[in-house]
Amino acid sequence: RDNSGNKINPMQQYMNEKPHSERALDTTLFACQQGKLTSRLEAIMNRIELLGFKLSPYMRMKAMNLFEMSGRPEDVLDHFEKIRSKKIKIPKEAFALAIRACRPLDLGKKAFLLVQDAHSRKLILSQTDYAAAISTCAKQPNGWKDALSLVKTMRLKKIPMTKQAYGSGIFACRSGKQCKLAIDLLIEMKQKGFIPNTAVYSKAILACADAGNSSEALALVAEMKREGIPRTEASYNAAIHACATGGEWGAAIRLLDIMKGDGIPPNLVSYNSAITACANGGAWKQSLQLLEGVRRQGMQPDAFTYSAAITALDRSKRWREALVLMEMMKKDNVPPTQVTYCAAIHACAGGGLLPKASRFLNEMVEAGIEPNLHTYSAIIHVCTIAASQEGSKKRGKNDLTSPWRQALRYLRELENKGLIPDRVILNAVMAACAAAGRWQEALRLLKRMSIPGAIVEPDVVSYNT
Repeated sequence: RDNSGNKINPMQQYMNEKPHSERALDTTLFACQQGKLTSRLEAIMNRIELLGFKLSPYMRMKAMNLFEMSGRPEDVLDHFEKIRSKKIKIPKEAFALAIRACRPLDLGKKAFLLVQDAHSRKLILSQTDYAAAISTCAKQPNGWKDALSLVKTMRLKKIPMTKQAYGSGIFACRSGKQCKLAIDLLIEMKQKGFIPNTAVYSKAILACADAGNSSEALALVAEMKREGIPRTEASYNAAIHACATGGEWGAAIRLLDIMKGDGIPPNLVSYNSAITACANGGAWKQSLQLLEGVRRQGMQPDAFTYSAAITALDRSKRWREALVLMEMMKKDNVPPTQVTYCAAIHACAGGGLLPKASRFLNEMVEAGIEPNLHTYSAIIHVCTIAASQEGSKKRGKNDLTSPWRQALRYLRELENKGLIPDRVILNAVMAACAAAGRWQEALRLLKRMSIPGAIVEPDVVSYNT
């Protein structure tokens, strides 16, 4: 207060006077930073710039620190870009702040480019900075390459990796299906004295599973037991998923039993993966037993459960049971998915049930599900089987319901949707035409495939047909 008892603001008085020393300005900003006075700091910085003073990189870094503490990563990056635009020497601490700010904003590519920029300026970032960038990149759907590139850089530059860097690197391996690298990082992590937790093991197991290496995934599960790492629902589900990719249905079912023995009740994800393992391994009976097991556990099968079971039956040519499951699914009020419809349509081929397959396709469209190339491939396959079953008695039949005509119609329909038929589809359409004695149509398709520069060229099957 002044002599009259009125409140005064020494800082405001100082701001209204000239000249100002850079040290005094710096100290003022430091006071705001220490007191976490974000709005006051912004006002003072604006005032400084209006008075014609240039904010040094170190002044802006104080603002960046305060914005980081206040949970304002956008402002951290904004001030960093203002520093970078001046084309002056940037402190490595500013890069560290900017890299950390990318994480809450999910800016994986920006974090990666910031590290690259720091490299080009001959700045040596810390292991923590690398770990933050790797973690941010690994979180992005397509950021695994950048994450693993940073891991490689750390190893080449012999920068000690942190536990977080190892964990994020293994997480990135899952997205990139890099089984070998995931295992190498896991081994290296333990050699450096870090103890991988359940989450890290689960990501390594999933990396091997997605790479189709179920044996390595199952070996990691056994290693968890030896090392005394707690196995959770997530780690078991990762291992069963590995069995699913390899079609190892026996191992998947054993893991369900081990889960129960460990006091961890399998959830619907566990059963769905086990049923998928049965589908990929041709064990249709076991898939139905697992479906029944889902009900016994008091769980409601979802679209994935039914889709996996129907696929198992379709692949084992149990088309009647597959169509029964499709009806059961509707009674349970579980909306079929694109995968479900595709499997059900393909199952119709077993009985040459073209009208039923066509109804499934119409239902699919009415439900707002867009048919894809797999769907059209399935229904054209049904057309081929139906045309073969009609035999010589109906050869030359020319009505619109003829299987060969429907095969051609579905071919036109998929092309009108911008889809490109593959060789399997074109050969199937030719086979449907051939079965009906429509050699002219079959020959036209063959000529189309034989045109120089055609996207799909004929093979031996094409010529034989």
